[in-house]
Amino acid sequence: MTKLTFGVVALAGAIALVASPAAAWATPTTDSFRIASLTGDNPTSFDAAFPVDDNGLVAMSNAVVIDNGDAATAPALPFSSLSSESDSSLSGDNGTFLFTDLKTQMMYYFAHTNTGNHVSTLTGLQPINDLGADAGAVVDLSEDVNLNNDEDVNPWDYCVLLGNGYGRVALWNGCTGTITDIDIASGNVTTLTGQAMWSDYTGIAPNIDNAETDYTATQSGIAGSGFVEYYDGVLRFVFTAVDSTDFSNTDSIGVYRFFPGSAATAPELVYATPSNPDVWHFTGNVASNKWCGHAEGGFEELNTPGTDEVTWCADATFDTSSPASAPVLANTGINKGMDTLFGTLAVLLTGLGVLLVRARRHAKN
Repeated sequence: MTKLTFGVVALAGAIALVASPAAAWATPTTDSFRIASLTGDNPTSFDAAFPVDDNGLVAMSNAVVIDNGDAATAPALPFSSLSSESDSSLSGDNGTFLFTDLKTQMMYYFAHTNTGNHVSTLTGLQPINDLGADAGAVVDLSEDVNLNNDEDVNPWDYCVLLGNGYGRVALWNGCTGTITDIDIASGNVTTLTGQAMWSDYTGIAPNIDNAETDYTATQSGIAGSGFVEYYDGVLRFVFTAVDSTDFSNTDSIGVYRFFPGSAATAPELVYATPSNPDVWHFTGNVASNKWCGHAEGGFEELNTPGTDEVTWCADATFDTSSPASAPVLANTGINKGMDTLFGTLAVLLTGLGVLLVRARRHAKN
């Protein structure tokens, strides 16, 4: 239901009460951001020497990529060359909550408590430096965010995907149909309900089964990461995709743009991956026009080696220039219809005011 606000308008001696729709939802930041292109051009890669396997998420500053693994430390690699790695001081647990503010290129992890199997509570945003060490005070969230990935409760093994955004980070929970939209600077949390659920997808669907050990899901309940866009007042998510007829197949059929405000809107292809690589987390650097992530078993489109674990980067372009319009309900058509309704109402009330003025003048004569 659209919230209404009322104003009093004087119409040539008459008074009319005019209703207008308020914003459908409050967004943490209105900075516009979208993916213009993701490519395989000018690729670099590194055979990530994880002690066991990749696990958790990835973050990227203006100098390094931190790619979390099963071990207690995550390697930090210079993304300009990916020529070497060094152990960071980031713990494996915190590495399962990594994300990037694409506006500042600061790296963060969610301050949290693990309260059960596949269950975590997020309480703040902890910035880290290029060595993975805490760098500055935690930005407290305006409200705690509970991630419940308990397989005994949910129909899917993994519920949540993380979107790295421009001044924001967003969590899309496809088990509950909610999006948690967080302003990074302030920690303000906005919850959007009535969003698409994984069960709504009957064709191309977000990749929600990373097929890794329980470490990631147990600690964070976050299945993977990509981008969250905001333009034209609408949130969109860019993730690797799978065929929804077989969610357990982790081979990516491409990187797609999803519209959680309308599951009926067909996903848009952003980058084709005909080799079907096993890719389920990536992020970017806006100033350097790069996107970086992790692939298991190589990434043929980027000419990476066919080894078990590969950290990769390639060219991308990002658009932050498009003006962001006022927030609207994503892809529902509700606001458009309401705008038309209230526009018509305003015209009718204006006409009524004119008639009242004429009637008053006629009575005086």
